[in-house]
Amino acid sequence: VRADSELYRGFNALGFSQGNTVIRGYIHKYNDPPVNTFLSIHGVLMGVNGVPDCPLTSGLCRLLTSIISHVGIYSSFVQDHLAQANYFRDAANLKAYRASCHFLPFINNEIQGPGNQNSVHKSNFESLQKLVLVMAQNDSMVHPKES
Repeated sequence: VRADSELYRGFNALGFSQGNTVIRGYIHKYNDPPVNTFLSIHGVLMGVNGVPDCPLTSGLCRLLTSIISHVGIYSSFVQDHLAQANYFRDAANLKAYRASCHFLPFINNEIQGPGNQNSVHKSNFESLQKLVLVMAQNDSMVHPKES
């Protein structure tokens, strides 16, 4: 992005689904050149807490989510090789999530990053001129859909 001379004054970013997480990571960590407007459509900005198409109201789905969380989603191998694992935020296992997830807890400022990383993440996101968030009302893939 920095190499594109057309973008030096900033640009607008449109994200869909997982792409929103990539854009959000760019804004928080780099934002140079800056994103002026961020339009997020059906994004997983706060992570997911469950298996797609498996509502957490189901006992079987809650069990499956618990097994995934406790068996290895937060292992270094899975975190290093499966992008989706980096935004799996198990509300029932926040200690493991915050201790071992390589991406989301840092950009959410849920844990202290090295140096002044947290204040940089915050100020970069606050520098947006406009933020538009679009939620899929009947989303069955992202739990919770308000993510």
